[in-house]
Amino acid sequence: MAYNILTDHAAISLEDFFQLYSSKTRGSSKLKILTAKSTYDEPVRATERYAVFQKFKEMKPAQKKSLGAKLACGKQQMKPSAEVPKDVNHVRPADIKYIAAMGDSFAIGSHSTNHDNEMADVFPGNSFFTGADESLAQHVTIANILRNFNPYLGGVSYGKGYSDSNFNVARAEMGSWDLPRQAQKLVNRIYMKGGNVWNEWKLIAVFTGMYDLGFLNCRSSKTQVNSQHKL
Repeated sequence: MAYNILTDHAAISLEDFFQLYSSKTRGSSKLKILTAKSTYDEPVRATERYAVFQKFKEMKPAQKKSLGAKLACGKQQMKPSAEVPKDVNHVRPADIKYIAAMGDSFAIGSHSTNHDNEMADVFPGNSFFTGADESLAQHVTIANILRNFNPYLGGVSYGKGYSDSNFNVARAEMGSWDLPRQAQKLVNRIYMKGGNVWNEWKLIAVFTGMYDLGFLNCRSSKTQVNSQHKL
């Protein structure tokens, strides 16, 4: 559900309004709100942020349906190898014990919640790669597919924010320049895990590039030559 705020200047989203309001409000001065409208066409007159927010909370948010699936594989295909594979060419899905991710907003699940009015954050539990908030039947992620082969898959991420992202060390709004830092962070987390984790097979995704493309123009001070973007 989309909510727009009509201010003195233009219609803006509720999220942008709150940011604008916070920046404009100093002491007793207030940013005057003319009208707030929802998709229900219910006009809400307010002059303060609190009144708009209260009305917004009363409105039932539209929940988007997650895409679930059922994995139809034979039992033989689901089995791990009799011995730990020595090279990647012999690794089966069930041999993968940990999953991890490095990259940008897409990898960490930024703006990926099911509710339109709760999008202003990162949701690693909903990440397409490491997300494990729901089962495969409710939400298709690489982690959920692998959990059908190995229910004890490690490194999966949960929830909102970065506190329970586990082996997903991606960072929103970062480009390839942040990968060395992320790699070191992932190594540290694996080290802290202890046990036999170093000798287990891990599937690690490096998903980045969107923000690099954004800086590849003649007007950006961050523009670099192509050779410096090679990974």
